[in-house]
Amino acid sequence: MNRPGAATPAALAQARAAVAAAPDHPVLHYNLGVMLDELGDATAAAACYSRATQLKPDFHQAWNNLGLALEALRRTDEAGTALRRALALRPDYPAALRNLARLSDEGGDIDTVRDCTRRLAELEPDNWSARLAAELALPPVAASAAALAAARARYAAGLEALAAAAATPAGTPAQRLAALERHTNFFLAYQGEDDREPQQAYARLVRRLIGNALPEMAAPRPLPATGRLRVAFAGCFFRDCTVGHYFRSWITDLDPARFEVWLFLLGGPEDALTATLRAAAFRSVRADGPLEQAAQAILDAAPDILIYPELGMNGRTGALAALRLAPVQCAGWGHPVTSGHATIDHFLSCDAMEPADAQAHYGEHLVRLPGLGTRYAPAPVGTARSRADFGLPSAAKLYFFPHAPYKVHPENDALLARVLAGDPAGVLVLCEGFVATQTTALRRRFAGAGIDAARIVTLPHLARADFLEAARLCDLMLDTTRWSGGNTSLDALAAGLPIVTRRGRFMRGRQSAGMLDLVGLPELVAASDDAYVDLALRLGRDAAWRGALSQRIAAGRARLFDDPAPVAALASFLDSLRSRT
Repeated sequence: MNRPGAATPAALAQARAAVAAAPDHPVLHYNLGVMLDELGDATAAAACYSRATQLKPDFHQAWNNLGLALEALRRTDEAGTALRRALALRPDYPAALRNLARLSDEGGDIDTVRDCTRRLAELEPDNWSARLAAELALPPVAASAAALAAARARYAAGLEALAAAAATPAGTPAQRLAALERHTNFFLAYQGEDDREPQQAYARLVRRLIGNALPEMAAPRPLPATGRLRVAFAGCFFRDCTVGHYFRSWITDLDPARFEVWLFLLGGPEDALTATLRAAAFRSVRADGPLEQAAQAILDAAPDILIYPELGMNGRTGALAALRLAPVQCAGWGHPVTSGHATIDHFLSCDAMEPADAQAHYGEHLVRLPGLGTRYAPAPVGTARSRADFGLPSAAKLYFFPHAPYKVHPENDALLARVLAGDPAGVLVLCEGFVATQTTALRRRFAGAGIDAARIVTLPHLARADFLEAARLCDLMLDTTRWSGGNTSLDALAAGLPIVTRRGRFMRGRQSAGMLDLVGLPELVAASDDAYVDLALRLGRDAAWRGALSQRIAAGRARLFDDPAPVAALASFLDSLRSRT
């Protein structure tokens, strides 16, 4: 069979000629498919693999590759069928197990993920990626509250099993580091429960698996008593995204006379916002190579204070955060849940969003920066588009619900169903998630709650400018409960759109409420489920009130957007650390 990288024009012509000369030879079709795959022609590759399986139905490699080609064509269900066929023919086929696990993870089929990765871990005892997935896989969109509770219980049991296995871990340090880079427990926080203990247990597991494989500070050192503090920001999302929008001002607005700002780009793409941040920093470093090199690059810079803006969104930063790379280390609220790491000293959050007992939710010392905790610059809102441009019904009451599917806890379903039942003219406007299967799972769950599919319009994933215009064209926004809108809510308010929300138990469920408090609309924060439904229906029916609220949002913008006070408070806090070390 062909080797990877063999798809030269001459080789491709030779492979086509071989198929033409022996059209009933399955391996020749397979080899041609491999070449076409390498050239990026998934459609032609899928046809070749399909023909190979027709000629040789037990050709498990061809079934596996057919699954991959169909996945590339976004024919997800067919891809799963092909991969399952490969495993039916050869249950111990590692490539098919990995591929089906990945495909199922994207689609939220956690039972299949667990089954495949457990089998893979049995075949490959050193495969910590498989072990982590088998024990800690979480559904992005749970089918029900009961299913979510069961997944959480399995996660807790999995942590215990992994902690025992990590006492004498199999495999090499490099294998374990690679596994940690690929794994996150990102979806745990979206369940809206108290995550302090499970986060700390996971952080201990990460630290044990790292062992002494990565460099870290040999001994503590004090911060300089005078002069500039060297403050390093490290992450994978310094670009045009939620994290970039939130924390841009932390990097651009710190006074260079007091702070020497370093930027460590640990991975991910770069764009115009990245360039702006690079230009604002004293020095920027691309550190997306092996983890040990990234850790050494930060150590070599000798930062006084190291800040991770979004711990929990990326396994790479999660692994580095388990190390002591600077005298003082902080997490930001880009992923607003305690990191769990004993090496993270402070958690930088927003006073407007935290409850009175917030410190109990964090293992770190909680720092409550005023307002939003950042100087957030709103994007301009266009006025040229109409509802018809987005395929939105012109006469309906549009209840904007643009949240990522994994944010929508099952308890939201009944609230949405009640709102739509109370307003026959109401239509729920969703935005397609990054993973289409997650949106499909959410719509399936909505149907189970009695929400007619005809009452839902799903917009494609929108660029930010289009999102702002779509928000402007809706009547109001309905918030989620366990993890409220963040950047989404800020953009909705920038567009003048009233938001109905509830104040959750944890900061991550109180973001929109904090924004409404700041802008001067606390009456849109419902005290109960009934009040949430009543507020939504009143807003849907009362156009005059909606208009008045939009005017008040505009009048209160200065208290929400472009406020320099949070960054000034951040600077004061960083200065105060000199006396704490």
